[in-house]
Amino acid sequence: MTTRTTNRTTNRRRTADRRVRRRTREGGGPGRPPSTRGLLLDLDAPSIDLARRHLVGSGVEDRVTFEVRDAADPALAHRYDLVTVFEALHDMSYPVEVLRAARGLLADGGVVLVGDERTAESFAAPADDLERLYYGFSILHCLPVGMVGDGAVGTGTVMRPTTVDAYARDAGFARVEVAPIENDFWRFYLLRP
Repeated sequence: MTTRTTNRTTNRRRTADRRVRRRTREGGGPGRPPSTRGLLLDLDAPSIDLARRHLVGSGVEDRVTFEVRDAADPALAHRYDLVTVFEALHDMSYPVEVLRAARGLLADGGVVLVGDERTAESFAAPADDLERLYYGFSILHCLPVGMVGDGAVGTGTVMRPTTVDAYARDAGFARVEVAPIENDFWRFYLLRP
């Protein structure tokens, strides 16, 4: 039990943390739509093993690859049209560094799409039921894992849009916009260099 917990803690300390995914479009040409290829990364080997098992028989085995790998690995030489970070940025000890690495993976015209909890625009007391639920998640899990490591920022679940904007600009993004996607639980951000 201790080894597993230590390994999980170590994995969460990695600069890219977890769940950074990238997708790229390739192919195309007159009369032929581009095919989409996906490379999905996670530092948690059991998650990748499970993903590979689910991929079998899906019909896209030739276009999707799963790897246990740090998304901030400088050896990732490919350029991607879309880099995604879902339900993870608020957990990361070093979100600016992760976003900087994601920006470095983008092809010209590429975009980073971040999906994270739809918290209130600003703090207000008393908070509504959903905001209180997010604070509960944050105190019990998200904030502690985001505080691992020297200089960790410890964002936690209740990450406001202004925080995402600040992290993205510190990572070198010139444009940060909230995508016009209505959802009660999620807010989506488009980050452009």
